[in-house]
Amino acid sequence: MNFNSLSKILVGIFSVVLLSFLVIKVAPAFLGTNFFINRPLPELVKEDISEIADYAITAFNNGDFTNAITLYERALKEGDFTGENRTTLLLNLAIAYEAIGDTTGAQTTYALILKDEPEQSVLWHLIHARMALISEYLEIPSALSHLEEILKMDTSNFDALTTLSLIYMGEYGTSFQDNAKALDYNLQSLQISPDNDNVKLNLATTYLELNQYTQAETLLKNVLTNREDFIPASYLLMKTLYLEGKISEAKLLAKKLLSIYEGFEEDDLVKEILAAK
Repeated sequence: MNFNSLSKILVGIFSVVLLSFLVIKVAPAFLGTNFFINRPLPELVKEDISEIADYAITAFNNGDFTNAITLYERALKEGDFTGENRTTLLLNLAIAYEAIGDTTGAQTTYALILKDEPEQSVLWHLIHARMALISEYLEIPSALSHLEEILKMDTSNFDALTTLSLIYMGEYGTSFQDNAKALDYNLQSLQISPDNDNVKLNLATTYLELNQYTQAETLLKNVLTNREDFIPASYLLMKTLYLEGKISEAKLLAKKLLSIYEGFEEDDLVKEILAAK
């Protein structure tokens, strides 16, 4: 795993938890499979439908998307959820499908939500933007159009701003990468949600792209003050320190990462830092 692939996981996983205003709880910032811990869930009887939904949400938040999908589908099949509750379960199910790379499952589930969603609503545009971004043909212009419509209705819509930041960070192809726009949208997102570590990670990544190492270092150290074992922040900080010429500090972080996850032994950047003089 090199920095680019890890960065891709960071922003990719963030992109599946954007529709936050209906999702009951959002997933952790970093859910790469190399760091995934499978958490078995209890078997529940049919009468415990509300508990099934609760366990589905717990699995979703823990990054156990496979179990979450099974439980969401069971809750929707056996329960009598209507209105916003049904929409919430379907939305989380679609996002879980995205997280495991099942775009067909995600598209099908999004389509179910659209059946009951008024046209031209914020959620209607958000779902169409998501569907465009996971389309086989990667319809970025269509996604941008829907996101711009949302901002016409709500200039501070967090979901639209964060999706736009990902597009301009190059998450969906470098042809649309624009670091200046990514910086702007990330800063707007952070202003709306100042304690959101996902946004801080994306902002730090953008700072690195712009060679603004001091800003990235300050931001990442802020994240790690409260979440010392937050692997993606540690990795990005390690890279930042190395680029700043702070070799000894970067080496300490590299060794820490190795102590947490031995897979970093094969990481090109970690090997380069440990070999640096």
